[in-house]
Amino acid sequence: MNKVPITLGIDIGFRRDSAAVVAVSRQSNDFYYRFGHRIWEPPVHIPHVTDFVLKCLNRFRVVGIYFDPFQYISETQRLVDAGYEQLLHEVNQNTGSVQFSNCLHGTIQRGDFYVYADPTVRGQYSWANAESTERGWRIVKRKQTRCIDVVVAEAMALHGAMQHHDHLQAQSYDEVIHAADLEDLP
Repeated sequence: MNKVPITLGIDIGFRRDSAAVVAVSRQSNDFYYRFGHRIWEPPVHIPHVTDFVLKCLNRFRVVGIYFDPFQYISETQRLVDAGYEQLLHEVNQNTGSVQFSNCLHGTIQRGDFYVYADPTVRGQYSWANAESTERGWRIVKRKQTRCIDVVVAEAMALHGAMQHHDHLQAQSYDEVIHAADLEDLP
């Protein structure tokens, strides 16, 4: 198992829209980087996305999964049944999009977010706009026929990585094994 803690952001689309899972990790000096991503082209079979998430949970140290419950709520039950309920965080895109959009905007402006070059991701960023609202920035599509799911998933994962998840919330932590009395320490 890879010991680097990662946070997953999931944006689900179906019919004519794509779906994306993005993993973001935090370095010790408060820099964030895109750890990996996966994009599904339409039509999306949503259980395939969950299969990929389960593979990530088995291979990596996932400390949080951020998703919009509107289209992914039925699949989250599979994750709950597999024992990952404590990692699930619902993000309503209607009310929470300003928060995770501002998070992405701020880290890019400060230069705190490192990404690798990928033409598909770059293409989806080129079709995304930042719309100014009274509460802050919000990610919107330039054109309804274009996909920006990787941008939204990345913003949710980055927001989750900034929530300061620690080892106590990671799936690999087991209180019986890892907790110790201070008096027992050498």
